[in-house]
Amino acid sequence: MELNAYFVAIVAAVALIIEAFICLPRKKSTKETILGMVLILYLSAVVSITLFPLPLYAYPEQPVYNYPINVIPFCSLLEGIASPESNALTAGSLALVYLGNIALFIPLGILIPILSKSRSWTYLTALILGVASSLTIELLQLAIGIHAGYLYRCVDIDDVILNTAGTMIGFLLLKCSQRVVSQRQ
Repeated sequence: MELNAYFVAIVAAVALIIEAFICLPRKKSTKETILGMVLILYLSAVVSITLFPLPLYAYPEQPVYNYPINVIPFCSLLEGIASPESNALTAGSLALVYLGNIALFIPLGILIPILSKSRSWTYLTALILGVASSLTIELLQLAIGIHAGYLYRCVDIDDVILNTAGTMIGFLLLKCSQRVVSQRQ
């Protein structure tokens, strides 16, 4: 039995309704309300992509996935690049996985600093946000896998590195766009 991504969609819909009813009475700006809703949708998508479907328990006939746990930085990245033929994924799908890990976290580096009340976001704060968010996902995948009795997802430090790179790219894009806007004014 698995808990699938429809659960995330329902939770996201409820969160959007709550966000609308909380933001409207508080006289938040339309921009803040819309960005808050975009953040809810984005985080729901990240949870759906990285954690679901959740294995609630393993069936005896269910195949046990033999996903490795990689704690050596760049090991799976370099292994996939060096010998894509030995990998279960083709070179094209490897590139898609690597770029997907980066692209998935670009919005995080943009949305959180914009919605944060603090104006003192630095590259270090964005780096910490990226590492903490990605590491949380990897540890949740490990904990869920341990609870289910098998690893249903690959737990990989390279995912943390790629996700953090995505967060930093998003933050860099935000800083560049802010600089361009301030120069035009």
